Amino acid sequence: MDVLPLSVIDCHKREIVPVRGPCDYVALSYVWGQTAAQEDPKGSSLPHHLPRTVEDAMNVVRELGLQYLWVDRYCLDQSDKAEFQAQLNQMADIYRHALITIIGAAGSNGDYGLPGVSSRPRIKQPYIKVGDYTLWSSMTDPRKLVRESTWMTRAWTYQEGVSSRNWIAFTDEQVFFQRSNEEQTILERWWKTSCEMFPHGGLGADANCPLLNMYDKVWNNEGAIHQLLAQYTGRKLTYQSDAINGILGLLKRCENGPYPMNHYFGIPILGPLVSHRKAMGRDPSRSWPLTEAFLVNLCWKTRGTGPRRADFPSWSWSGWQAVYEGSAQPLAHNGLTERSLTKVKLLVEMEKILVDWETMCNMMNWDPYQDLTHLPRELYMQAPTVPLTVCREVRGTEDGFAGHAADLAPMPWCTVLNDSECEVLIEVNLVDEEVASTLQTTDSLLLKGIILRQLDPHGAQKYNPYDNQVWAFVLVVLEDKDGATRVGSLELRPDNYLVRWKYHVNHSGVKNDKCWFRNALKDYAPSAHPPVIIVGASLVGLSAALCLSKHRVPTIVLEKHASIAKHPRAIGFTSRTLEIYRWLGIADQIPEIPKDFNLMRARVESMTGKWFESTSWSDAGSSNKKSSHEVPVPKKQYSPSRGAALPQDQLEAILQATAIERGVDIRRQHKVTNVEQSQNGVTVTMLDPQNKEIRIEGSYLIAADGNRSTVRELLQIPRSGRGHMQTMRSVLFRAPLEQYMQGVHQFSIDQPDLKAFMTTYNDGRWVLMFHDDVERDEPTLRAAINQAIGRSDLPVDIITTGRWDLAALVADTFQSGRVFLAGDAAHTLPPNRGGYGANTGIHDVDNLAWKLAAVLAGKSSPELLDTYDAERRPVSLLRHDQIFARADYKIHLDKATPAGQKLDDDAMEFGQLYLSNGFIGVDNNLPRALKPDEWAGQPGTHVPHFWVTQDEKPVSILDVVGEDSWTLISESVEWDEVVTQVNLGSSVTLKHICIGRDVQFADKGSFQEALGVSATGASLLRPDGYIAWRTKELPANPAKCLDDIVAQVAFRVSSH
Repeated sequence: MDVLPLSVIDCHKREIVPVRGPCDYVALSYVWGQTAAQEDPKGSSLPHHLPRTVEDAMNVVRELGLQYLWVDRYCLDQSDKAEFQAQLNQMADIYRHALITIIGAAGSNGDYGLPGVSSRPRIKQPYIKVGDYTLWSSMTDPRKLVRESTWMTRAWTYQEGVSSRNWIAFTDEQVFFQRSNEEQTILERWWKTSCEMFPHGGLGADANCPLLNMYDKVWNNEGAIHQLLAQYTGRKLTYQSDAINGILGLLKRCENGPYPMNHYFGIPILGPLVSHRKAMGRDPSRSWPLTEAFLVNLCWKTRGTGPRRADFPSWSWSGWQAVYEGSAQPLAHNGLTERSLTKVKLLVEMEKILVDWETMCNMMNWDPYQDLTHLPRELYMQAPTVPLTVCREVRGTEDGFAGHAADLAPMPWCTVLNDSECEVLIEVNLVDEEVASTLQTTDSLLLKGIILRQLDPHGAQKYNPYDNQVWAFVLVVLEDKDGATRVGSLELRPDNYLVRWKYHVNHSGVKNDKCWFRNALKDYAPSAHPPVIIVGASLVGLSAALCLSKHRVPTIVLEKHASIAKHPRAIGFTSRTLEIYRWLGIADQIPEIPKDFNLMRARVESMTGKWFESTSWSDAGSSNKKSSHEVPVPKKQYSPSRGAALPQDQLEAILQATAIERGVDIRRQHKVTNVEQSQNGVTVTMLDPQNKEIRIEGSYLIAADGNRSTVRELLQIPRSGRGHMQTMRSVLFRAPLEQYMQGVHQFSIDQPDLKAFMTTYNDGRWVLMFHDDVERDEPTLRAAINQAIGRSDLPVDIITTGRWDLAALVADTFQSGRVFLAGDAAHTLPPNRGGYGANTGIHDVDNLAWKLAAVLAGKSSPELLDTYDAERRPVSLLRHDQIFARADYKIHLDKATPAGQKLDDDAMEFGQLYLSNGFIGVDNNLPRALKPDEWAGQPGTHVPHFWVTQDEKPVSILDVVGEDSWTLISESVEWDEVVTQVNLGSSVTLKHICIGRDVQFADKGSFQEALGVSATGASLLRPDGYIAWRTKELPANPAKCLDDIVAQVAFRVSSH
């Protein structure tokens, strides 16, 4: 074995041991996902708490009679940068030489486990008994299970799967395995054992699965690197800085393949395929010079476009989040010759001197598999040039061309070559002041391109766009005073004088658009005027970005911190919050609480000492509710979701990864220093990671930057409420305490010198909170933890600690011009049984997002935005008062201040009333909150959840009405024509859901009873699901009535 991992896990001793010689080891390939913050190994010791998937994999290794397991998380030493890089280079070979690779193809994170190995069972094969016969249903095709798994979508797992010779995959339904053809004898013992252990799993070597047999086939193809890059770039990366590291092992392996290659920032240095070399006049047996091989592959393409990766050069595929489509094939088809390539020089700058790129590689004894940061990123290209004129088309002229270079910006492109002796490679320098002005740059804009094409053999003066024998490929670069950026490629084709801007121009849209070039550049440039700027990338800010993304509104999110905070803070998220995430399409990533879960709290002297009493977390007489630290289930099902007990850091990681995948521009380490407003927008001044001042403009701004909001302070918005109560300290730690829990998750520590609260995050982490207004060192904190546990002999690892203000304050306004406060920036509320902290902030942005989208789209007038403060601030004030109406916080009230009436928890979550001029039929005499069944469809409340049947499947009405349109819901088909008439010429369109036709009411009771309407009545729902208006019966002139209603409650912009 020529490549070995440096260390492996000894599954019998539970230690990390060095590899000193050949050994049979098993590799694990799984999705890290959004697991709890993981403890790093210390020396040879594994952490006390491992992700469930790793624990299960160790069990599998032992069951198979083996001993060693390789897991990247624990066997790669990241403290030694050189060693870590060397191991990354060998990742493909580490999996290649593993005896078996265990694939965790179930779940979306490392805590999911391997179904059937530990506590998580596999889905049983359904069967039915008919007399003496047992009929078994077929299971899902295992190839489909792998193809649709999260594991199959992740970039890092790509090279792990491709490189593995033999693997065993665990899915929710089945376990199956495959061995390579070359090792049937070697693995005979393992094969027999695994068949006994997993009797329903074998797949033949010719199975049609995306990764099956890739090991045997992919390396026997001279174009393998292009296939690898295309498949790899179609997968997801959590950290974009890993774009090259995630496939580095495969690139390294290609270096020693049958068609050796190298790479420079991911660009393959590999000549054209053998068959194409012959067409180019090149002897296939001759080596391909370094520079020429690099040039061949520099003209890569991508499928569609994506955000930039700032860590990599723009001329490399690694610099863009898009699917790679490049190959050497198009160049050969264009008649590219060896003579033309030898006339091109590549230069790089070293110590302020331009040096030949190939010479630089030789001088530096270049190894692209080491740290890339020291390699030059700027490339300079020299080649023979000819004049190039870009003309506009004038129909009716004799030759089809007329015009001059000044017509460049607004016109489609065609080319006129003025030199019959021109070479294949042409450098184009075109300056256009109009385009420069559009991009708001003070310098002229330089458009550069390298054209690779076969010229007309007759040396024609003019290029005929209808000549199918010739076409050109242009590498387009925008260059200003700050340097050059590759933005895409142009292909000049005989296609109605049109040029396809690979990244940005839609073929069908170019033909009649006289300003396509200017608009394409404008669309390409990182938007200098984003519609919405969000300050704060915690739960509320990220939720705001996702809600706006769902409404197709682009955002820039600014965050002063470099990463997600280690401290989890909240852990309980309400059913209403999960309904919002359900609409955003991420609820399946958030584990819901079990149906029968009842959160218990115990008052104890210490966890291992005397217990006084234990009670259910919810107040007596109220329905079970969850908060920042509780997650009981409501007595009655008012929601299709049950809420989640997920630590905040894990939820933030899910939100951030989803936001990045959906194109949200998140800029961390950007500190806001000033906010200015005008009639047309807002301007934000900030400091970037290099402390450079930057200004960006937007139409609106959402301040979700926390309790100590910079934006709120800059706008001088005061706050009112109970105010500061205490300074609290939280200590996050790991300790093996599960055996002492006795079914209880939360503990009130009651000692004369320690009054504290301790709870678990259900992943091995615990937090201890107590009143503390002084700095404390680690030994003091460790002593407090031991005192709360009641033992000092247990291993305790302190992860982090911090102090925070226990306070209750609500901003006097949630809106100042074009700036909106949300989350803790708008309302700071202490942890409580109602979950009024983070959950309230998430509900804020759900309320605001659709309104911003409607105004930005020109559907609604800006007056709609005034309803945000009118609706959300009273909710925050009510929640503020309700906190002190409950037993936990009554002690913080002044004796002269009586506690208010405590409202039902379910009413507070599902039945709060909005009061604004966006509703018809509400007034101040109504209660502030009731249960949904008590409201019975009252305007100003959220449409109640009830089950309906759609396409013979039970779904919630919340899934049917959605959150992306206005909806009229009724039982009468007469409303169809009414809605059609109202939609004619209206900027706000409605959809009609007819109960009984589109869906069938499935709950007990009746639709009319649930919504408070008759058989001919209807309710009008806003995009956020709130009932804006209802009529109990069909009005006399329904079209005019509904049209007037929509104009009022939607603040509809007149179409006249």
